[in-house]
Amino acid sequence: MMISRSIISVVVLLVAVSPAMARKRVERPIVDNPVVGDLNADGVVDMDEASALMRNPGMKRDLFDQEIAEQKRFYLSLEKRIRLKLVKLSRAYGTVRWDLAVDMARKKGLSAVDAERIALALRN
Repeated sequence: MMISRSIISVVVLLVAVSPAMARKRVERPIVDNPVVGDLNADGVVDMDEASALMRNPGMKRDLFDQEIAEQKRFYLSLEKRIRLKLVKLSRAYGTVRWDLAVDMARKKGLSAVDAERIALALRN
């Protein structure tokens, strides 16, 4: 009987706390030195920010004019799903899969030159 009361009290406590935990907002810190394209300076370049960068020739030029280390910092700050696609792209560089990877990159809005620059930055 004591075990069932303790289990019930734990369940009631979890049910009471769960809605409060679900509403808790995760705040991202403001980064002192954001990368190119991180418009809200939260340290993560999301899909909207990355798309805006690739459509903006000036920002794109700023990114590709930077040193490889700074470009790599940009690519590593992309949200996870974008970063994984770019890592796959870099792994295809110099292999027989490269042409297919470039075709897929073109469908996403990257030129062959952009794809090569990204692949080289991530390989170093």
